[in-house]
Amino acid sequence: RPARTRGGRSPRTAAPPAIAQILRMVDAVWSSGTSVAQGASLTPGKLQLRRGLVEIQSNSGATILLEGPAELDLLHASEAALYSGRAVIRISDPDSAFKLVTATAQLVDLGTEFGVEIEAGDKTVLQVYEGEVSSVNIQTAPHPYNPYQKVPESVRITLKTTEEEKTIEAGA
Repeated sequence: RPARTRGGRSPRTAAPPAIAQILRMVDAVWSSGTSVAQGASLTPGKLQLRRGLVEIQSNSGATILLEGPAELDLLHASEAALYSGRAVIRISDPDSAFKLVTATAQLVDLGTEFGVEIEAGDKTVLQVYEGEVSSVNIQTAPHPYNPYQKVPESVRITLKTTEEEKTIEAGA
C-alpha cells in the first residue's frame, strides 16, 4: 500500500535535484519534447539539440559546450553520456573529475579541456586541447567469427600538443 499523509492523501514525490544550468544559448533549436530556456536549471535526463550551441555548467564545475545536432544525457553532476553530435568539456578545478560516456568509450577528464565527436557508426573521436584525460576505456564487442574473443570497437584518439599530434585508432 502507498504511504499516506494526514487527510488520506499520498505524499508527493520530490523532484530530482538540479545538477546543471544552461549558461548560454546561440541559435538553439530543441527537438520536440525538449524545451529548455537560458538560465534554466537542469535535472538528470536527455537533451536533444537539433541545431545551435548551448553552454551548460554542471554543479561539479564542468562546462559543457554542446553543438547541435546532438543528444546528451545528463546522468549526474559529474557524468554525462553523449549519443550524437559534438561536445567540448572543460574542467577548471584540477581536483574535480568529469566522466563522459559514449557508445564506444568512457572518458575520465581531470582538470582539462577536451572535445568529443560522435561520427557515423557510433565512432568516438576525442581531442585533448589542454591537460590530460586520465583514462580512455575502449569498449569491446564479440569477435564476428569467434564469440569467445573480444575485439575493440571503433575508437580514434587524437592527442595534440603545441608541437605535435598523435592519433591512435582501435577498431574499424
